[in-house]
Amino acid sequence: MYFEKLKRKFQPIINIYHLFIAILANIFYGFPSRKLTIIGISGTDGKTTTTHLIFHVLKSIKKDVYMTSSISTPGLHTTTPNAFTIQKMLNKAVKNNIKYIIIETTSHALDQNRLWGIKFDIAAITNITFEHLDYHRNYVNYLKTKAKLLLKSNISIINQDDQSFEMLSDYLKKRNKKFLKYSLINKANYNFDANKEIKLQLPLFNKYNYLTAYSILKNLDISEIDIIKGFKNFNLPEGRFEKIYDKNYKVYIDFAHTPNAFKGLLKEGWEVSKRYQGMLLTSLHKIHDFLTSTVYQEFI
Repeated sequence: MYFEKLKRKFQPIINIYHLFIAILANIFYGFPSRKLTIIGISGTDGKTTTTHLIFHVLKSIKKDVYMTSSISTPGLHTTTPNAFTIQKMLNKAVKNNIKYIIIETTSHALDQNRLWGIKFDIAAITNITFEHLDYHRNYVNYLKTKAKLLLKSNISIINQDDQSFEMLSDYLKKRNKKFLKYSLINKANYNFDANKEIKLQLPLFNKYNYLTAYSILKNLDISEIDIIKGFKNFNLPEGRFEKIYDKNYKVYIDFAHTPNAFKGLLKEGWEVSKRYQGMLLTSLHKIHDFLTSTVYQEFI
């Protein structure tokens, strides 16, 4: 506990160190992102599924693409790697004639300058809820850190239905940053409901992940036909509402570890149990944090 408090106190100095390392890494590898199409995905929840979905669609139409992700990048133990690791990966992508790189981007990496020098062509925010406040201290700091990705990007896309929208959009407007919007509820630049358009049976949180991916793919000039075809045969990443048993009863596992993610997951679990006239049994990681949260109180 003492070490963590001490680390937070000196975090600004640590961030300067990371900036220095990022500058060196970019110079050493020759700023490889300038030769690639870089897509950044950030948000409290949904980053991994959205990253994998975009990767799958591009791969399915024979595009040369690579991704960094919390569960699918061999040898990495953090969602967004350190500056030298990521610049080395980008340089390797250039040498292998890879065109598209999708980076699952955390607020910690943005705050610590690990992504300095990367030219983002498209960036999207899935959502911003009240998480990681042990590091960022408050929600406003957390939101401003997420916004760094949008400010770095040529094209920025945000979720009009998310609680962060008003604050985030005002923050971007004050900095003269243009952005696009997606929504399942209101008129926006992108209004794609996968359940209605292609007859999928997605929970609400995954409908937003598909919509985020759709918005990005449209900005990459991927055709509607190719997007829909890719969406239809996409399998969710491991541990993302993954069905592991389907005989006398159904068992799903999910990586949910925030109150917002638990809320969406349990709502969908409840709907599934009602469809099959069954009951919902749960085993929750971090169960104490969830049961004492305001989100759980709303859920019950």
